[in-house]
Amino acid sequence: MRDAAPHLGIQLVPGLLERHEEADYRNAFGAMAQSRVDAVLISDQAEHFTHRRLIVELAETNRLPLMGPWLDIVKIGGLIAYQPDNHELFRYLATCVDRILKGEKPGEIPILQSAKFNLGINLKTAQALGLVIPASLVARADDVIE
Repeated sequence: MRDAAPHLGIQLVPGLLERHEEADYRNAFGAMAQSRVDAVLISDQAEHFTHRRLIVELAETNRLPLMGPWLDIVKIGGLIAYQPDNHELFRYLATCVDRILKGEKPGEIPILQSAKFNLGINLKTAQALGLVIPASLVARADDVIE
């Protein structure tokens, strides 16, 4: 992202949290709203998943488009999500467990680089934010909330 952003005319503003408490999220979103950022992209940290409802609530309150790595974000009001296909990951995990149970050392099993991803878009959220999502993008989405 850091390499691509300047070529796309995008300025990234890191919003790092010292802790993952509700007050920290509230402060971070307040600062982003005050700085007038155009959108929020959250990482796939487990703590963010735990606080996903709070994150969506804060994005809605501050009228910030929210993008994240889990389709759950879109289902509860986030704008866009892009995540690896869980079915592919779970099938690979089962294969890994089978190989380990048959005696293969875990360190010898290659790490999976996901080849299939799922895109989710919440059109209700887009409309509430006054955003128009191109029809070509909606057509490619795996999960659309209308």
